[in-house]
Amino acid sequence: HKQRKVDFRVLVATNRDLNHDVKEGRFRMDLFYRISVITLTIPALREHNSDIEELVHYFAEQIARRDGTLPKKMDPDFINVLKKYAWPGNIRELQNAVECSYLMCETDTLTSKDLSDEFLSMSCKEVQSASIKDRLSSDDNLSLEDAERIIIASALKTNKGNLTKAARQLGIAKSTLYLKLEKYGLDRNLAIASN
Repeated sequence: HKQRKVDFRVLVATNRDLNHDVKEGRFRMDLFYRISVITLTIPALREHNSDIEELVHYFAEQIARRDGTLPKKMDPDFINVLKKYAWPGNIRELQNAVECSYLMCETDTLTSKDLSDEFLSMSCKEVQSASIKDRLSSDDNLSLEDAERIIIASALKTNKGNLTKAARQLGIAKSTLYLKLEKYGLDRNLAIASN
């Protein structure tokens, strides 16, 4: 056996708080101190959404280079929809959303219409959920019935008046939803008309 001298560096990435894990006995202290020479904390994408536009352009250029085409232009609405989303899957989820949009786009400009239905549905529910929370928390005198009416109206709007889907989203039976629509004087057709 011949010995060879090797010079290398170890780069370790984790989404866990290793300091805490060491204190709790879930991570070996000796290993922690061996690997933690320099610690860089990278914030989640939702905490620096000002980078989203630059990242989207970067991914678009990568795709164009890979496919041997010119990069597509970006409609401002496309970027705005992406900036409003919380990105629980972080940068990989953003990259996949751009890739999917690129594949769906039939013109030279990416628009919000090129985003997948699944993404738009998640994004819409997230924005609406935040909007509902704002409305509910802004009025300290809001009754339980008023809050329920707001939530039901929002579910109807999200699901374009489809009672089956709205009931499923609310976690109630369709018959219960009918009773609540009657109780609060809500009309599912108003939800359809407002879209």
